[in-house]
Amino acid sequence: MALLMVAPWAPQSEYGRLWAARLREAMPDIDLRHYPDELGDKAEIDAALAWLPPAGLLASLPNLKLIHSLGMGVDAVLSDPELPARVPIARIVDADLI
Repeated sequence: MALLMVAPWAPQSEYGRLWAARLREAMPDIDLRHYPDELGDKAEIDAALAWLPPAGLLASLPNLKLIHSLGMGVDAVLSDPELPARVPIARIVDADLI
């Protein structure tokens, strides 16, 4: 499974590095990639953790099975006019995001 992390702050910031470290700790075998530097073969990406993804990026991932918004809501993902149909979108539920 390849997981693409798409966020303006990842992986350059401390916050992005913390997310990556926690994900790798919880799922040591995960193929975690950061957009845009570690995109690699788009066909290998199964899921995306996204906040403000560039328009059309998610639609360009042919085997995408899940989009997980890194925010409390999904507005930043739904604003993509090319959002792929039939790909489930999940969101974070966390009191610390309020």
